[in-house]
Amino acid sequence: MPGGVKWGSGLITGPANRVIATVQNGVEVPRFGGLQTGSLPSPFQIVERCDMYRLRRYFPGDANEWSAPPVVLVPPMMKSANVFDVTRDQGAVEVLHDLGVDAWVVDFGSQDRESGGLERTLSDHVVALSRVIDSVHAHTGHKIHLAGYSQGGMFCYQTAAYRRSEGLASVITFGSAVDSLSGLPFGIPAALAGRGAQLVADHVFNRLSVSGWMARTGFQLLDPIKTVRARWDFLRQLHDREALLTREQQRGSGRQ
Repeated sequence: MPGGVKWGSGLITGPANRVIATVQNGVEVPRFGGLQTGSLPSPFQIVERCDMYRLRRYFPGDANEWSAPPVVLVPPMMKSANVFDVTRDQGAVEVLHDLGVDAWVVDFGSQDRESGGLERTLSDHVVALSRVIDSVHAHTGHKIHLAGYSQGGMFCYQTAAYRRSEGLASVITFGSAVDSLSGLPFGIPAALAGRGAQLVADHVFNRLSVSGWMARTGFQLLDPIKTVRARWDFLRQLHDREALLTREQQRGSGRQ
């Protein structure tokens, strides 16, 4: 009967379409490193380039760029500088621009791909960021608001201390641990973690170059349950492209 054929076709076609969509999206992720969203980033100009970084100025040529307060955004090493420029309408640089702020971003590049990247030290990043502050001040004539995310915020703390806050209007950080022993996973005692961290710093990290994937894996292991849930949610929704695209910009911005 016609009704029976229609019901039977729907029963077969629904799961079949879901399987096809899952395969298509699943192939696109490893091929391109994520789903292709078609979104455009905010416009920027590379103002300065050296071995350690590329300094981006967003919305160059804007009428208010010389009077707007400058903010320098600093990403962590394991994140792409694009974390501040997710999309033209959702990125931090766009929000700051709309609020009348002159947005600059430090792009350290991927330490795995940059020449000598795996040999960079904490001191290298602090000195480089100090140079960035001087450069932005020379371009704008204003004191700098220094803002960092996660490890980038820790670079901001250390650079401010190194400079004794010279040339800085403020330091803003988010997700940047001051007490790295608080909130340890699995109930690890702080004293034991402190001794372990000291041992690793003295005898492992000074002999081993920590690549980006190692750093990301280490952070994921700090909250393994959250990591597993995020991976499972992604796989569970792999057939639903629209649902995935709502978070793909944030997910993709973290990739180097």
